[in-house]
Amino acid sequence: MTKSTESSIPTNSDEPDFATIICLDRVCTSKEFKSRAAVLRNAGKMLSPSNQARDSVHFDKKKRIDSSEVAGALLDREQKGSTALDGSGAAIPHCRLESCIKPIGCLIKLEAPVKFAEEDVDLVFALVVPEVEDKDKEEDKAKARQHLRILQVCVGIFSDEANMEALRACRDAPSLHELFLKFGKLVQSV
Repeated sequence: MTKSTESSIPTNSDEPDFATIICLDRVCTSKEFKSRAAVLRNAGKMLSPSNQARDSVHFDKKKRIDSSEVAGALLDREQKGSTALDGSGAAIPHCRLESCIKPIGCLIKLEAPVKFAEEDVDLVFALVVPEVEDKDKEEDKAKARQHLRILQVCVGIFSDEANMEALRACRDAPSLHELFLKFGKLVQSV
């Protein structure tokens, strides 16, 4: 692992469980898109509650949300500043949604890179996390810490050249999923 896996972000024993954040159904390989917006629309479809199993715990079932809202929130965040990691070929588009009650992510391996700002990106981990309503409430502080820790782990995975080479070599979703989870555990153990 590179030094980028080390951080001053406080962590606790409640490490994010990437196996619940990203299941195999939300991993795809060999996708070809013409633009960043097209990638984010696909991520919105993969992450939207309409694409989740009936027993999904990631979204409040009482609040209606569709893939265009998820994609729109990801694109809005991306327009505030690129989520591409300099020189790695990876991006971590992420957003907060009121209807999200537990973090949910998807992993997309592209056939050909697309531009995220000035960076060519071929690996994308998109993330939706719960909205933080009151920054003084302990529950919301915990949500914010978890969000930052998930991003920190993803940066650790994507900042390591050997990890990126191995992820790019994966030819199918199951192997990409398994390897991403393995690298996540390695980064979390540092």
